[in-house]
Amino acid sequence: MEELRFRQVHLDFHTSPLIKDMAQDFDANAFAQTLKEANVNSVTVFAKCHHGMSYYPTKVGMMHPHLKFDLLGEMVQACHGLDIRVPAYISVCWDNHIGQAHPEWLQCDTEGRLARPAPYEAGWYTLCLNTPYVDYVAAQTEEVLRNYEVDGIFFDIVRQREPGCLCPCCQRSMEKLGLDMAKEDDLRRHSWVVTEVFLKRMKKLVHGMRPAASIFFNGRVSVNFRAEKEYFTHVEIESLPTAFWGYHHFPYFVRFCRTLDMEILGMTARFHKSWADFGGIKTKAQLEYECATILANGAKCSVGDQLHPRGKLDRAVYDLIGSVYRDVAEKEPWCKGAKPYVQIGILLLEGASGKLERNDSNEGAMKMLLELKHQFNIIDPREDFHKYELLVLPDTGRIDQETVAKLGAFLQKGGSLLLSHEATLEPETKEFLCPQIGVKYVSPAEYSPDFIRLGKALSSGVPELDLVMYERGSYVEPLGNTETLAKIWNPYFNRTFRAFTSHFHAPVDKESPFPAVTRHEKVLYIYAPIFKAYMDHGYFAYKALVDGCISLLMPHRLVRTNAPPSSEVSLTTQPDRLIAHIVNFQPQRRGKSVEYIEGAHPVRDVSLEVKTEKEPRKVYLAPSREALPYAFKGGYTTCVVPEVTTHQMVVFEMEAK
Repeated sequence: MEELRFRQVHLDFHTSPLIKDMAQDFDANAFAQTLKEANVNSVTVFAKCHHGMSYYPTKVGMMHPHLKFDLLGEMVQACHGLDIRVPAYISVCWDNHIGQAHPEWLQCDTEGRLARPAPYEAGWYTLCLNTPYVDYVAAQTEEVLRNYEVDGIFFDIVRQREPGCLCPCCQRSMEKLGLDMAKEDDLRRHSWVVTEVFLKRMKKLVHGMRPAASIFFNGRVSVNFRAEKEYFTHVEIESLPTAFWGYHHFPYFVRFCRTLDMEILGMTARFHKSWADFGGIKTKAQLEYECATILANGAKCSVGDQLHPRGKLDRAVYDLIGSVYRDVAEKEPWCKGAKPYVQIGILLLEGASGKLERNDSNEGAMKMLLELKHQFNIIDPREDFHKYELLVLPDTGRIDQETVAKLGAFLQKGGSLLLSHEATLEPETKEFLCPQIGVKYVSPAEYSPDFIRLGKALSSGVPELDLVMYERGSYVEPLGNTETLAKIWNPYFNRTFRAFTSHFHAPVDKESPFPAVTRHEKVLYIYAPIFKAYMDHGYFAYKALVDGCISLLMPHRLVRTNAPPSSEVSLTTQPDRLIAHIVNFQPQRRGKSVEYIEGAHPVRDVSLEVKTEKEPRKVYLAPSREALPYAFKGGYTTCVVPEVTTHQMVVFEMEAK
């Protein structure tokens, strides 16, 4: 497959058959020229949409009834004429045309309800991947590949309902496979069997006809993605931060996906809110920030748009995209082939259950490490632990014996672990499976909230106060050679209608016999779900406590900086070059919805210390190539970045090896 390009547009065109003036303003040359002038070098265009309409003369599907010419063909030809890469979009599980014609092919929930809009509701019919509908999708895909020189296929909405579909076809196949329809785990297992058959079939079809084509199945990216990556040529992380995804979604999933050794596209959009927000547009500052975050994490950029039914691209939209993509183009030499440079892995647990996903504990750990400027990935138990100096196991989750052995080997070779609350605790035996943890589980904490009193090893940078812990923790008993670094202190009583004081919880009363933080060799344990607590309550003291624990286990962090907590600092490497990306996040509150970025305001005189092992040959800003004065001492290169508006790259050039 050709290497992905840095400046893509993902162009939606979900157009109702009720709209009659279809593509009446479309001009193929103007379409392609608008993209070219906007510095776009790849565009995903539409073959079939959620309405089930095809945008080319089809013998398989339903061409939009008011389309009078081959729209797909003209887009492909015109874009290729300007060296713009063109994958084709095919909607899979959402297809209103087929859903209405073949309701027997719809997905069905465990209550027997078909996956379709309620009467008087606008929405999509959801087709099952275990029905003859798949033959229809395959025939459409083959038709597109045979008739058009598209560079890839983007299959959208490729997923069975949660926990599984119980349409007649699925019921029959579950019975044949010996699976129990009444069990959620069996429903999920069957959904994966059905989905994998579809992925395998479509990959064989596409690469059988066009071996160099890109293939992506949207709706599949999760932290279970490693199990199905073989069916994909690359990853596209659909993440519109002003919609339901939010600003934590992309940083979370990109830090997982970049462990899979695949090219990554980060997909945001030009809309003020979400898809098909006609008349909604981002500010330049906001789109610049989103693209900067994508580049800083070693990914390439994709901006979503939707073509007006009349077929003319909005000039204002492409003026915006073009202004941002000009900057992206200038930065590409320092982003091409760049790999993340990390020390820490946030280890996601419960992989055997198939339920790995975002939760407040994992996301809270990510949020902490981002704000602390630590360099980290989010990893699953199948990752090579020895790539990291420290693994963080947040709050809760089981591990299997294979992972126990991997953690033991990791510790034996000098690695460190930080875990909290019930991470690796077996629910049945109430035993921690984490090796060398140095504590024995006793019970849930009696009081909530309770308090943490820090010892000297952790008190630096934290207020001299008994710190409230808002979430209920765990009582543990230290075993031999385990050091207590912080103690639990109890309140007078838990707040109830019979016993309460003042407006909130009771103040601290007396010391508990149980520890709050312990250290046994290279393993630190925190008694409470501190990462969930930080996500839910935002108490800065929790972050300071975790940072103190990390400093004890890993004193030589990769980055030290005075950049504000809202900014992100990411390190990437190229041969003989280290790049520090400083991305300045500065939202403004706008009503009840997510935060928006209306203007970019610089931070100045940002001190930056980066662990480089040896002195660099030179240090400069990119893409301007402005030289920076620097000093090298004790394995760190220190410089001051005069100004960061949205995104500034600092390049440390090393002598060739």
